[in-house]
Order: sequence, then C-alpha cells, then structure tokens
Amino acid sequence: MNLLVKCKDNCYSPINYYLPHHGVFKSQNNSTKLRVVFDGSAPTTSGRSMNDILLSGRVQKDVFNIMLRFRKHKIVLTADIKQMFRQILIDPTQRN
Repeated sequence: MNLLVKCKDNCYSPINYYLPHHGVFKSQNNSTKLRVVFDGSAPTTSGRSMNDILLSGRVQKDVFNIMLRFRKHKIVLTADIKQMFRQILIDPTQRN
C-alpha cells in the first residue's frame, strides 16, 4: 500500500511531532489481521494532545432532519465507510 517511506538524512528538522501508535492483532479477522491504532490523546511536551488541538463538531446531526432529507428526493445515495481509516493525503512538502 506504500504507506511508509524511509526518511532521507536531509529531511530532519529541529521540531518534529510523532503520533504514538501500536498494532492490534486479531487472528479471527479474514481480511485485516493486524491493524494500526494511533493514540491522538497522547500529550506532547507542551501538555496538549492532537485531540485537544483539532476542531471537533457534532458527530451526527439530528436523526429527524436526516430522515426528512432522505425522503425529500426520488433518488438517494448511501455509502459504507468501513475501513476508511488512513484515507488522507498529506502534501509531500509537509511529510517527515
């Protein structure tokens, strides 16, 4: 999947932030036996975590309004976001 790349010697900067992570192994799963779990609540040297800094909104809007919008149109689309984790792209200049 090309998720990891080796950092060249010239890519190091005096300030770096790393997100702690660990692997979770589930032998019962057929598709993904080992998955990566990131700890966004781990504090940095300033005492603040990534979860503290990120803007968070409501997880889900009011179910009543969702159902009204769902019935408003003749055609609706639904999607399954299963395994959508790590589906972000970081600008190459912001990596490492």
